[in-house]
Amino acid sequence: MRKKTENETTRHAAPHRQFRRSAVELAVASEADAPQVARKVLSRVRDIRNAQGEGSYVFGNQACSVFALRIGSAAGEGMLREHPGWLFGLYGADTADGKRVSFPTAEQIAEDLREHYGWDQPLPVNCPKQLNLFAAA
Repeated sequence: MRKKTENETTRHAAPHRQFRRSAVELAVASEADAPQVARKVLSRVRDIRNAQGEGSYVFGNQACSVFALRIGSAAGEGMLREHPGWLFGLYGADTADGKRVSFPTAEQIAEDLREHYGWDQPLPVNCPKQLNLFAAA
């Protein structure tokens, strides 16, 4: 009988396989609640980045369901392949040279969401113009 060395094992594990799970919607968006949906999306993107070190694809379908899926996951890659028109954001991913990027603000995500669905953007807040008042001495 051959003596077993430290590096040998009797266990022969099967290779890791990804199973395609259906994507679960994060929220159902409407024009009125775009800021709340954007905050949910940002929270999920941060969770994915912090837990798994990956960025996220964010999709929106015709029924206004919003999905945030990890880049490289079976569900994320499958949805990108099947519905490329649903993609409206790629957030939290590293750049091509491996540098970390900052997360967008919830307002920026809400703007992307409105643009994806063709909703009107909110009017900018008008700031009063500075008056050129000079005191005469």
